[in-house]
Amino acid sequence: MTEITESNFNHLQGRIVALELIMRYWLSGEFLSKNDPLTYADNLKKAMFGSLQNAEIGEVTSEKDAIWSEVVDALDLIFSTAKDRARATLERGG
Repeated sequence: MTEITESNFNHLQGRIVALELIMRYWLSGEFLSKNDPLTYADNLKKAMFGSLQNAEIGEVTSEKDAIWSEVVDALDLIFSTAKDRARATLERGG
Protein backbone atom coordinates (compact mmCIF):
# COMPACT_ATOMS: atom_id res chain seq x y z
CA MET A 1 0.00 0.00 0.00
CA THR A 2 1.26 3.47 -0.88
CA GLU A 3 2.07 5.70 2.06
CA ILE A 4 -0.09 8.81 2.26
CA THR A 5 1.71 11.99 3.20
CA GLU A 6 0.16 14.44 5.64
CA SER A 7 -0.39 16.90 2.81
CA ASN A 8 -2.20 14.27 0.70
CA PHE A 9 -4.23 13.18 3.70
CA ASN A 10 -5.32 16.76 4.44
CA HIS A 11 -6.19 17.24 0.76
CA LEU A 12 -8.35 14.10 0.74
CA GLN A 13 -10.04 15.00 4.02
CA GLY A 14 -10.89 18.45 2.68
CA ARG A 15 -12.37 16.97 -0.48
CA ILE A 16 -14.41 14.46 1.52
CA VAL A 17 -15.83 17.15 3.80
CA ALA A 18 -16.72 19.31 0.79
CA LEU A 19 -18.55 16.40 -0.86
CA GLU A 20 -20.43 15.64 2.36
CA LEU A 21 -21.59 19.25 2.65
CA ILE A 22 -22.71 19.33 -0.97
CA MET A 23 -24.64 16.09 -0.52
CA ARG A 24 -26.36 17.33 2.65
CA TYR A 25 -27.56 20.50 0.95
CA TRP A 26 -28.57 18.67 -2.22
CA LEU A 27 -30.44 15.97 -0.31
CA SER A 28 -32.29 18.57 1.76
CA GLY A 29 -33.42 20.27 -1.43
CA GLU A 30 -34.37 16.96 -2.99
CA PHE A 31 -36.43 16.03 0.08
CA LEU A 32 -38.19 19.41 0.09
CA SER A 33 -39.10 19.08 -3.59
CA LYS A 34 -41.42 16.17 -2.78
CA ASN A 35 -45.00 16.24 -1.48
CA ASP A 36 -44.04 14.40 1.71
CA PRO A 37 -40.38 15.30 2.27
CA LEU A 38 -39.74 13.36 5.47
CA THR A 39 -41.32 10.13 4.23
CA TYR A 40 -39.39 10.49 0.98
CA ALA A 41 -36.18 10.93 3.01
CA ASP A 42 -36.87 7.74 4.95
CA ASN A 43 -37.73 5.77 1.81
CA LEU A 44 -34.66 6.96 -0.08
CA LYS A 45 -32.41 6.07 2.85
CA LYS A 46 -33.98 2.59 3.12
CA ALA A 47 -33.47 2.03 -0.60
CA MET A 48 -29.85 3.10 -0.46
CA PHE A 49 -29.09 1.01 2.60
CA GLY A 50 -30.86 -1.93 0.99
CA SER A 51 -28.41 -1.78 -1.89
CA LEU A 52 -25.55 -1.98 0.62
CA GLN A 53 -26.84 -5.19 2.23
CA ASN A 54 -24.80 -7.25 -0.20
CA ALA A 55 -21.71 -5.94 1.57
CA GLU A 56 -22.85 -8.00 4.58
CA ILE A 57 -21.58 -5.53 7.11
CA GLY A 58 -21.34 -7.01 10.54
CA GLU A 59 -18.24 -7.71 12.53
CA VAL A 60 -15.31 -5.73 11.18
CA THR A 61 -12.65 -8.31 10.35
CA SER A 62 -10.68 -6.71 7.55
CA GLU A 63 -9.76 -3.35 6.06
CA LYS A 64 -12.51 -3.82 3.45
CA ASP A 65 -15.07 -4.39 6.21
CA ALA A 66 -13.83 -1.31 8.05
CA ILE A 67 -14.27 0.79 4.91
CA TRP A 68 -17.84 -0.47 4.36
CA SER A 69 -18.60 0.23 8.00
CA GLU A 70 -17.41 3.80 7.51
CA VAL A 71 -19.57 4.09 4.38
CA VAL A 72 -22.65 3.10 6.37
CA ASP A 73 -21.81 5.51 9.19
CA ALA A 74 -21.18 8.37 6.75
CA LEU A 75 -24.41 7.76 4.82
CA ASP A 76 -26.39 7.55 8.04
CA LEU A 77 -24.98 10.89 9.19
CA ILE A 78 -25.52 12.57 5.81
CA PHE A 79 -29.13 11.39 5.60
CA SER A 80 -29.98 12.29 9.19
CA THR A 81 -28.52 15.80 8.94
CA ALA A 82 -30.18 16.41 5.55
CA LYS A 83 -33.51 15.23 6.97
CA ASP A 84 -33.05 17.47 10.04
CA ARG A 85 -32.36 20.43 7.73
CA ALA A 86 -35.48 19.66 5.68
CA ARG A 87 -37.55 19.27 8.86
CA ALA A 88 -36.31 22.62 10.20
CA THR A 89 -37.17 24.30 6.90
CA LEU A 90 -40.68 22.82 6.99
CA GLU A 91 -41.15 23.97 10.59
CA ARG A 92 -40.17 27.52 9.56
CA GLY A 93 -42.80 27.35 6.84
CA GLY A 94 -40.25 27.17 4.02
